[in-house]
Amino acid sequence: MQEFLFFSLGACCASFAVCCADRFAKGQSLLFPGSYCDHCFHPLTWWQLIPVVGWLLQGGKCFFCHAKISILSPCLELFYACLFALLCSFYGLTLFALILCAFQLWLLVLALEDRLTMSVSTYLLYGGAALFIAAFWRTAWLTLCQNGLELAGILLFLFGLQFKRKFGSADTIVILTLMLLNGFYFGSKVLFLAACIFLLLHWTKGPAAKAAFLPSLTAGYVCLVLFNQILRL
Repeated sequence: MQEFLFFSLGACCASFAVCCADRFAKGQSLLFPGSYCDHCFHPLTWWQLIPVVGWLLQGGKCFFCHAKISILSPCLELFYACLFALLCSFYGLTLFALILCAFQLWLLVLALEDRLTMSVSTYLLYGGAALFIAAFWRTAWLTLCQNGLELAGILLFLFGLQFKRKFGSADTIVILTLMLLNGFYFGSKVLFLAACIFLLLHWTKGPAAKAAFLPSLTAGYVCLVLFNQILRL
């Protein structure tokens, strides 16, 4: 039962993340207007908003104008539903599990917004980082004490990339948060995997082309979290 609740929560959170990123990109409020078709702007009914199911019932097309609906949203909804259920299976219905899920949602919204606009909301970025570091301040403090020099070296390297306009400040904040909350070495693995994913996706565009890095960073983090959890099965 707990796993089903987290499964539903994951699907709803992924759907909400897609909505948030789209609204932030358009400069719209999260509350108004209500959900609508991006093509014909017709307001959506309740059954069309059910994660995954709404997309399937419509056959991947708008019920009103028959325009194709991106498959990204239902794929993310299904993936994060499974991810949240997996986290619940290990940590149960606990505050720790809920905070982990909230952290996944924070990363997903930032990644989607960065993908759409090559920027992220300042309040969401810094507010989320501050809240999660405060929630796990003991872990963050232990990482600072054990790997302070390594963190300083990584920050200097990332600041150098920012100075050359090869990296964004949001990327640096997210990487620092990942390392503080998950440990320096785990964060380093995430960064390495994210760089591989980024190069694999964008190597044909050339070095001068700009591309969002947070989607690759989020993908690398989720892949390692899943890998570690599966190893515990």
